[in-house]
Amino acid sequence: MEDKPIVTFHGDKALFDKLRTLLWRGLPREPVEWRRSYGRAPKKVTLEAHFVPFSVEALPRNIGKALIGIPFFHTYWTDCDIDNYKSFVKDDINHWLSSLKTQGLHDWLIIWINNEPLIKSKLLPRTSVIDKIKNDFCGKVPDRYIVLVEPFKNDSRSSESWSHMLVRIRQLILQAYNRNMSKYEETMRGQRERRNQQGWNFCHYFMLQEELAFVHEMLGLYDEALVQYDELDALFTQFILNHSLGETTPWLSNFCDAGSRWEGLDLSKHIDQNLRTKIEEGQASLIDFRSYLFTRQSSLLVLLKRPCELAQRSIPFLHNCVQELNIMEVPMPPGSINCWVFVNCLEILNTCEKYSDSSHSLFTASLWEYAWNKLHSLGELCGLMPGIETTSEQLHTVVNLISGMGDSHLHVQYSNIKMSPMAKLREALSSAVAFKKHYFEMSELAMGTFKHIGRIRSARLIGKTLATFYMKMGEFQKAESYLSDALKTYKQEGWEELADRTRIDLAECQKQNKHTHKYLKSCVHLAISSNLPLDFKVQYFEDFIRMSKEPRDSHLVLKATPSFTIESISMEAATIVLGAMARIHLKLHSTFPQAVLSNEISFSLHYASHNGLSDSGGLIKKRSLMRNASSASNASNSSTCSITSADIHIPQSPPVNKNDTLLDLQSTYSVTSDKQQMSSTLVCRNSHLLLRRIDSGSSYVYREKEVIKDDFTFSASVADIELLPGGNEVVLTSKVDSRGSYYLSQLCITVGIADFIKSKAAPSMMFDVVCEEPSLEIETSNKTEVMLGGVYHDIKVILQVGTKPITNEAKLRVIASDGLLVDLPREEESLAEANSDDVYHVLTLADDEDTQLNAGQTVTVVIPIMAQLLHYASVLMERELSVECSWDSSIMTTQMFTFHNPFKIVHKIHTAAKKKFIQVLVSSNSKVRFELCEPQVCSDCPDVEMKLLNKRGQILMVSEEQSASYMWQINLNTNNIEQPLKCNFQFEYKSLVIQQQQAKSACSYDFTLENYKTLLISKSEVHCANGGKSSICTVASVCQMSVHIKNISDRAITQLHYQVNPAQKYWHFPGCNQGMVQLTNNAATLTLECVPLTDGFLPHPAIKFMKVTEKESENEVIEMKEPFYDGELYNSSRSLQVTVKKAPLKSFSIQSIQEGN
Repeated sequence: MEDKPIVTFHGDKALFDKLRTLLWRGLPREPVEWRRSYGRAPKKVTLEAHFVPFSVEALPRNIGKALIGIPFFHTYWTDCDIDNYKSFVKDDINHWLSSLKTQGLHDWLIIWINNEPLIKSKLLPRTSVIDKIKNDFCGKVPDRYIVLVEPFKNDSRSSESWSHMLVRIRQLILQAYNRNMSKYEETMRGQRERRNQQGWNFCHYFMLQEELAFVHEMLGLYDEALVQYDELDALFTQFILNHSLGETTPWLSNFCDAGSRWEGLDLSKHIDQNLRTKIEEGQASLIDFRSYLFTRQSSLLVLLKRPCELAQRSIPFLHNCVQELNIMEVPMPPGSINCWVFVNCLEILNTCEKYSDSSHSLFTASLWEYAWNKLHSLGELCGLMPGIETTSEQLHTVVNLISGMGDSHLHVQYSNIKMSPMAKLREALSSAVAFKKHYFEMSELAMGTFKHIGRIRSARLIGKTLATFYMKMGEFQKAESYLSDALKTYKQEGWEELADRTRIDLAECQKQNKHTHKYLKSCVHLAISSNLPLDFKVQYFEDFIRMSKEPRDSHLVLKATPSFTIESISMEAATIVLGAMARIHLKLHSTFPQAVLSNEISFSLHYASHNGLSDSGGLIKKRSLMRNASSASNASNSSTCSITSADIHIPQSPPVNKNDTLLDLQSTYSVTSDKQQMSSTLVCRNSHLLLRRIDSGSSYVYREKEVIKDDFTFSASVADIELLPGGNEVVLTSKVDSRGSYYLSQLCITVGIADFIKSKAAPSMMFDVVCEEPSLEIETSNKTEVMLGGVYHDIKVILQVGTKPITNEAKLRVIASDGLLVDLPREEESLAEANSDDVYHVLTLADDEDTQLNAGQTVTVVIPIMAQLLHYASVLMERELSVECSWDSSIMTTQMFTFHNPFKIVHKIHTAAKKKFIQVLVSSNSKVRFELCEPQVCSDCPDVEMKLLNKRGQILMVSEEQSASYMWQINLNTNNIEQPLKCNFQFEYKSLVIQQQQAKSACSYDFTLENYKTLLISKSEVHCANGGKSSICTVASVCQMSVHIKNISDRAITQLHYQVNPAQKYWHFPGCNQGMVQLTNNAATLTLECVPLTDGFLPHPAIKFMKVTEKESENEVIEMKEPFYDGELYNSSRSLQVTVKKAPLKSFSIQSIQEGN
């Protein structure tokens, strides 16, 4: 297709060649308005032209039969003078126009170039060339000639002339195309009107109208070209629909041939010439024609930069093609259409991804889903799904599908990193592993795109199918998460039957994953479902009953509704005497298919304000009303509640819609001192939730409110009750031993390990109990005393008896935290609380039933406690002690005690050549004196023997002024002992001040010995440099110091770094103070010169040795110097001294010695 209008030029060719470049650049510089025929809206067109020499053979013979490749506009260029015009130019123009008129062409333009400068003269101008041209050829058409003044000059006159000529050429070109396109459209309409006649062929008509689309595209009117293809699409679709109604068309039978190729779209090609040739020759299949048509539409949409519309058109295109194949009954191999659709979806998606605009995600999400769906169908057809063994027939199907794809779609625009759609499909069909990889990838992309655009429902629907895939793979953990999301959607939108069907698969996953609590919850929902047959319900009910009886670590908390619904609640009395029984009459309705044995039915009783009065003096009563979302006026009539002092009864509420919202209303009655009502108010405490728009949430997420079980320590209950399907009546009782106001909070129906909770079952039901309760208090005997761990201290437990006497063997329960011992002289028993690791001690206050604690009595009990000191710790120890009354667990007190460690323990290691010794020092942190005995040190290595150097059976005293020291020698039975060495020091102790500390207690201290083995032994000698080793050194004389080093370990040590301590008090080293020592045969000798600075018995000079290690870093070796640990280098001369005598009578000074060297 020629992408530019063809314009011929004639006349002076050399002149035109000079102007060609300027003309070619200036023509598209400005757009021109194209006023079209038939009342169509004008368009702005940017014109480019392809100029060719004039030829009579190239002129169109049949106007209105073709548009592409035909010159419709012709130009004549000349710059002749009047003489040349008369001699030969006039005849040439006349011959040129005659040739055009012979073919019926009337679109031409004569351009005369005026190269003469402008001359102002008072004389009458003579006749010019342009006047001759106007009079000879353009008398009736004055717009067919134009003058171009001095085109090669850069002045305003030339620029204005150029601009005028370009505008004229643009307008005349558009007029020429408008005239010829009008005739062409008449021809095209005539062909379309003959579509029902014999011999008419749609393929020929398609090529005819496509040529008109090519012209629009050539002129830059891509939207007009798209309209032409849309009209062809609609016309072809109408023929398909007529064929489905029984209308036969001969040319349409060619599209019904069996398809042997199902190559997908190739949107990288602007025009697929192969498919266009097939359509022109009438050999294209239905898939070929539809692919070519959509490819052309996609190309125009890409040129229009409308990727969003491209994605929007793709889904109807694919669905219509599949439907047309079914209507035309085109025989296609199984799976071929799925392959074609899959490749097309990915090709369209890859094209849309080239644009940064994310608005097309609204439509690409459906494409991802469609491609995923077709891949799923191919997996089932080819036996690639989990749990299916591929048969030979399915392998043959895969081979046929791959061969039908061809290789034309291994496109060059895809790099080696990104696979083409065709290659991706080939790989997916090659093996089950590759199929699973691409299946998961497509699933994640489809779900992710749906979530990105807010279509959570569609994403979870894909996730439900993906869950089935995971279940076939045996990965029930992953399937459970997807099924849970799908279940949330169904519950949010009220699809109860779909929710129950999903719960069946979810329950299977939970059972396989051994999620017992979740499985029990699913069994409950399925057992009470109204959408499942009875045998299903009974099966899951039996599973629930069986598994709920099995012992578990924790209870399962469920909502009571709709398993159990409350029909009515009533109480015998609103005022109960302290110690009397409170009775609650409850009517329950069970929706289980069979009878349920409940271990316990209980109502939690919560403490309210005294006498039911709020802080402001108003009596607080609550009730819950249901508000219909569509009718707020009926909200106040949806529920009723009657409250009396003797009988509180809640009748069954009428059924409400699922969209009803719970109103949290609070009514406050202000009363006077004589209990007469004065005023009342009604406040809705959750109005901000009720008045919020449903669609104003940030995301489409359904979150089920978590059920939290109340504290049922104080509750009214009944045990071992069988609840039949339907209505049941039970009576709950509770003995009230505490005064105050109480209200019914939660109803709990226990079946095995499952607790069915009904929150706010009766929030308006209250009763009052008046009585002053006893109180407990814990005090230390000596408040200024510092409490030490490991010794007993006395504490006081003070019980203030209330207004009611305490009888029936009054006892206190003393509960100590871990590590706290309680020594009760009157202790009767130590018991473990149910479902708890705490051990409590029982302290009897009243010995028998006849003995009682009178009202107002104060009882003080002294209890010795001790914090166990099993292991040494330098931090403070926090221990907790709780005391509660056995007859009322709410009467209790808790005290936290801080214990200090009585000892301070440190260890040291000593070395004597190869021998090693451990010294442990024990001191006291307080003024208390202790006796220590039975010291022992053991290690984790059996080849290490610890020999105690202290006297056996020795008892040492430890106090604030005195510490104890123990020493052990380490004997190694073998040299292959791993370091570090973990040790444990144990001893027994007894306090000599605190009288309660009679028996001995044990304490242990853990420590670790690292790098304790002796590696090197050094020995130094100092003697006079001139007098031999036996000579005595003198002050200010040069002496020689020899240091002998020997490696006694198995470790390879080749060199050492030495450094003389520069802060020597008695010695001066005139030479180098540091250097390296090489060990040969595990031994080395270092010789240094030194000068004594004073006389007397001087210690040997101090020399520090360090280990030298090599470390590689960035292609170079770095020497690292590390000091020895204590005990690794033993200096056998450390305690030796050197005899230095005074110098002779010659005077000297230390400063002169140092400066001289």
